[in-house]
Amino acid sequence: MSKPYTKPSLLEQFGLRPDPNQLEHTFSNGHRLTKVHTNHAPVYHRRIGNPFPLLAISIGATIMLIAPVLLGLRNFTQLNIVLAIGLPLGLIGNFVAAMFAYAEGNTYIATFASVLGGLLGGLSLAFLPWTGIQAAYIGNAASVQEGMLDLLKALSLFFFCAMIPVFFIFLASFKTAVPVAGGALLIVVSLILNGANYIHYPMLELQKGCGALFIVVGIVLWYTALAVLNQEEGIKVPVFALPRHDD
Repeated sequence: MSKPYTKPSLLEQFGLRPDPNQLEHTFSNGHRLTKVHTNHAPVYHRRIGNPFPLLAISIGATIMLIAPVLLGLRNFTQLNIVLAIGLPLGLIGNFVAAMFAYAEGNTYIATFASVLGGLLGGLSLAFLPWTGIQAAYIGNAASVQEGMLDLLKALSLFFFCAMIPVFFIFLASFKTAVPVAGGALLIVVSLILNGANYIHYPMLELQKGCGALFIVVGIVLWYTALAVLNQEEGIKVPVFALPRHDD
């Protein structure tokens, strides 16, 4: 039976809870439509796919690539490899998710994706030769090694500054779900650890701690993306939603 359109809560927009307008969704010529009642007459609107899985997979994949470098696994030491995923997924993938989140009216996901896309993309740009960022430090140093140390000290400022907007995202996540709020908090802690590491590089304990937390965050975000994708297919995966006053 048809009913007036109900504005989804944040958890429902995430896809972490069932869609309250499930009965109003239909397919026509391969397009997903949602029936909205206007002046007692139904109007059909194109539905937009949930951008949260792309956000979670993009962030998770990028930091999971950074983690082995920070941990020094198999003697990986150069962060330049972050370009392989940081630009296509960390930057473009998150910006695409943000674009559709804005169109969907989901301010939280739009902000989350925009901020993390800018931060991960900015970190990637620091290692692109044609940006001149590396050359600016290496060219004015007595040696390449000294120049790289100066670059890492500059990146420490980047990590400390990045921590502030991510902390705001964490403060706004108290009505979402444990994986989302926990992931945001662990990212904040990781950024602080790596910022401190690069100021007095090398501080291997802090660096490896950051790498370990990045692995945990990557797994948590991938798990949440899987939960949302399965939710749309009617398969329930527990996500431990946080309590809301409007429940």
